[in-house]
Amino acid sequence: MVRVLLAEDMHLVRGALRALLAEAGDIEVVAETGRGDQVVPTAPAHRPDVAVLDVDLPVADGIAGTAALREQLPERRVLILTAHRRVEVLRAASAGAVLTGFLADYRLIAGPFGALLG
Repeated sequence: MVRVLLAEDMHLVRGALRALLAEAGDIEVVAETGRGDQVVPTAPAHRPDVAVLDVDLPVADGIAGTAALREQLPERRVLILTAHRRVEVLRAASAGAVLTGFLADYRLIAGPFGALLG
């Protein structure tokens, strides 16, 4: 079972992602948050295998949340979500190899979800 932390500020989108992941059968959403500053405090208690983070989270964006998560819990895999294809977002998200996958417009750009586990 793949354990997932889901960070998305739009409640409807987060619910849809949770439902889609549940359909896979071998993925369990163990924690959810709508704020970037809650990613790192939430992760240790739930020990997700993968964190799925939206770029545009309030308080701290998904890029900052990814960097903090990778610093605190480097064994966690990270998948970044965004509805944008701005070059600066792509560069910032991939800078310093802080993530292991990236979705733009909710289409896979790099790092197939299954490959995030190893």
